[in-house]
Amino acid sequence: IIDDEGSMTFAELDDAVNATANGLLAMGIKGGDGVAILARNHRWFLIANYACGRVGARTILLNTEFSGPQIRDVAAREGGKVIIYDDEYSEAVKLAETPLGKLRALAVNPDTDESGSTDETLADLIAFNKAHASEEMPLFGQELFEMAEKTGGLADPDYLAALAAGKRLAGPEGIDRLLAQGGVVALVAPTMGPAGLIDPLLGDHFVSGNTDGLPAIAGYPHLTVPMGAVQGMPVGLSFIGPAWSEASLLALGYAFEQAAR
Repeated sequence: IIDDEGSMTFAELDDAVNATANGLLAMGIKGGDGVAILARNHRWFLIANYACGRVGARTILLNTEFSGPQIRDVAAREGGKVIIYDDEYSEAVKLAETPLGKLRALAVNPDTDESGSTDETLADLIAFNKAHASEEMPLFGQELFEMAEKTGGLADPDYLAALAAGKRLAGPEGIDRLLAQGGVVALVAPTMGPAGLIDPLLGDHFVSGNTDGLPAIAGYPHLTVPMGAVQGMPVGLSFIGPAWSEASLLALGYAFEQAAR
């Protein structure tokens, strides 16, 4: 990412998202809760969005042209538990009463050197989590982030060559070829085995492969819907299609859910 604050590597972005997600959980955000975001196009807008995804929260994108009453009404109507906003909207968000509080995304107001808010910023959250890692992140470390930071970066020729080869093998020579050979519009398969239990000592256990690798590498759409449970643990059914087939996959997933009732 490159914005007015400079550049940010993928590892740094992932680290910031992970810390922000932990901060949202500490504030009381749970899966399905609404988090309203009122921010312009910068790194903190992306970090806030990705962090919401990691905790399973619903993202409520607020129009930056909204007035104070509109922000209040939309946030309340959509069930916003927290508002994450840029400092320049400090006055506009004052009317909104979110149950779990507010966070500033960009702590700098481009129109003035002074801030109109004392709300905590996302950067404050990240710094706090890092300083209290034993309390905030007791089960999971940052080993993968540190490994990523030691690589040659996104401009590394070896990485770029592997990226191009992966997209070709997963897309045109993978999913597209399978669809053509079978004369079908989508690939359907169990998403993965039953969800495993959390093991804080030995880590995650996967009892089978999964179907998300090819579409993720190719950049193709992949829809997963609930299929049932194995000894109480949920399993999903995947629908994978070629590029730009989102509408078809949604129709197939809907038809499956209706038939499986």
